[in-house]
Amino acid sequence: MARVMNALLGQGQAYMFGTTNPALDIALGGQMGWSVNMVEWVNAQPYVRIDMVPIVMEVPTGFQDLPDSQLWIDAYVALWGTRMSRITGIQSTLTVDVVESAVGRAGEMFEVPSNATMARSQLSTECDEIYGRPIQKYLEAYNNLLIRDPNTGIANINTLSTTTRTDMLADVYSGTILFFEPNPCFAEPQDAVLCCNVFPRGAGDRTMSRELGQGGDKVTLNIEWGCIAQRGYGVLKLAREMMQLINIAGANPTMAVPLVSEASADAQSARRSFQQGVADLAANQVTV
Repeated sequence: MARVMNALLGQGQAYMFGTTNPALDIALGGQMGWSVNMVEWVNAQPYVRIDMVPIVMEVPTGFQDLPDSQLWIDAYVALWGTRMSRITGIQSTLTVDVVESAVGRAGEMFEVPSNATMARSQLSTECDEIYGRPIQKYLEAYNNLLIRDPNTGIANINTLSTTTRTDMLADVYSGTILFFEPNPCFAEPQDAVLCCNVFPRGAGDRTMSRELGQGGDKVTLNIEWGCIAQRGYGVLKLAREMMQLINIAGANPTMAVPLVSEASADAQSARRSFQQGVADLAANQVTV
């Protein structure tokens, strides 16, 4: 069945101004009138949210003053890009405040807009600790070195004999991260928020326990992060530019090279195997 002609709005047309993401025309496909309109069924397709993508745009400049600075940078970028199983708190919810004046005696009110606000983004992440507990150690050292030592209240980067730092402005200990939600084709951003002043407000719960007869627990780190959010058409444009640098052509997991190409020497040295059983049976056949 053919689609309704002009089912999608033109790029940046009307209320889609400032975006390049294909979107349905609200005027077509409505199914809540007198009866359903099967001719325009495609235009009734609901929106399903897709997991957002974090792209680290800037890392804390203080990392450059630390020994093995590249490892600090690598960890910051990898934490956001490949380790976080859950990232929440990114908000762009618009709220309009009103003042009211009575209309008659029955209780009706005349509402007049008095203010408009955008919900504050409050970043929160969740990730599973890995062997050796390096993630929590990283976050603790990050806090102690670049933010505050709990004993002195001074960032320990200032105690390093090699440091030449003369200030502790926010770019020393925080990074900038772009969050965008791709469309189903991973071709255009549907939404985007740019967050600066991103730094960990802790390192997650660090506890020990002893319960004989009970199995060990997996450790999940829940971290709150500082954040100042920017939104708008300029951020959407930035997200689109970053997406154009991510070429998904050929990035098909089902076509990936297998992790091994042949059986190891140890496996082949076993005296009995599935293959050997077949070979032994084939070598011991009667003739008829």
